[in-house]
Amino acid sequence: MALPLPQVNEQAMSDNSHHGHARSEDYVFRIPTPPRVVIPALNAWNNSKASWHPGDIIYNPDPTVNVDFLQETDYLGELARPVVSGGGWTYANRRRAQSVLSYLYLGPQNAARDKEYLQREGITMILAIEHKTPSGSLLTKGPMKVADELGIAKAKVEVAHNQELISLFPTTTRTINSHLREMHNRRMLNPQGGIPEGKVLVFCESGNEKSAGVVAAYLMDTYTATDYVKAAQICNQRRFCCSFDDSMKQLLKTYGELVTAKRDIASLNGQSNHSQGQPITNPFFGSPEIASPQPRQPGSYFAAVLNGGRKREREIEQEDVDMDEGNGIVADDQDRFSGREFVPFR
Repeated sequence: MALPLPQVNEQAMSDNSHHGHARSEDYVFRIPTPPRVVIPALNAWNNSKASWHPGDIIYNPDPTVNVDFLQETDYLGELARPVVSGGGWTYANRRRAQSVLSYLYLGPQNAARDKEYLQREGITMILAIEHKTPSGSLLTKGPMKVADELGIAKAKVEVAHNQELISLFPTTTRTINSHLREMHNRRMLNPQGGIPEGKVLVFCESGNEKSAGVVAAYLMDTYTATDYVKAAQICNQRRFCCSFDDSMKQLLKTYGELVTAKRDIASLNGQSNHSQGQPITNPFFGSPEIASPQPRQPGSYFAAVLNGGRKREREIEQEDVDMDEGNGIVADDQDRFSGREFVPFR
């Protein structure tokens, strides 16, 4: 006669009541993924329907890409006017380009092939962001031919996938700004020559993905008060059909952190070397010319180096002691969780 098996209550240890904690969310069995990057909708961001200002233009010591002259112009364009989320947007607008700033346009390849549109808007350069294929892409041949017929500048960036964009963002920003600077210099040299101000159309096949990411990165690179969230919102404000998927949002977030970190480092260097005349600049575009340092008292330089070395040696020894005692580990663990609102158990 078989004896009945005892009833076993299978329960996770984290669910036991005697622990005094309850899980915040249900368990999900899936591949671990990074947290989703949430970009608020425009109507939530712009409740007051106020105009939006991306900030001041970052000074660049390289004269070939410095566009601070735009500060004296109406560079905001349509962005300076209040816009309701989706207001006046129609499906047909997807096939047209829109001005994000007065000199920067975003749209599909259809707009880049429209000769009348390019002439009417005064576009002086087209920048193609196309998908790289083994046999080469035929999508940009039409726009490039139109650019040759109109005598305007053209440039092309090929990417196999979106992840390659993060390494090309500085290049696309430099391409745009160098063209704007060139057109401005030509106008200054020949004021009566009828040379227009530079205007750049950035496009991809749909005008909603890769090219939108390039424009968002440009805004972060060029303006002081624009992070990845605001950059994406500005693009959506001007071109409502822009599509930033999770991978593109994560890409822009990472790039924004890189821009902020390098800008902070450049700012610290600029402050510490203020007496040497080094301006605070965008670190992605080279470095300023180093002015002659102020003279020191004889022997003071070597004394400072030696004293600084001894001080750093003592700091390293103290850090080793802290790690041996566990203090450093506790501090690192606390820093890891600082600023997090979500907790797995309550």
